[in-house]
Amino acid sequence: MEAGWAGEAIFFLIIEELKGNDARLNAWVEISPDGINWIREGSVFPLIDKPGHYFCKAVHFGNWLRVNGEILGEDAAVKASVHLHLKS
Repeated sequence: MEAGWAGEAIFFLIIEELKGNDARLNAWVEISPDGINWIREGSVFPLIDKPGHYFCKAVHFGNWLRVNGEILGEDAAVKASVHLHLKS
């Protein structure tokens, strides 16, 4: 998401389903100078191992911003929504 005008951001992850043996989700915030090459910003979500609502805040992120992550566990799958709230 192009977010250069904003001074702060909050990512919300709404985990509707988390399936599989020992299913977990690691998620983190990434920034980019160009919207193509991405670098971890340092903000991370707590380890997600059950459905629910989670959030992560970011400041001083430049122009481009996204959330990325990895699904862990045997035959694991996640059904989720991502919401990004930006504020100047």
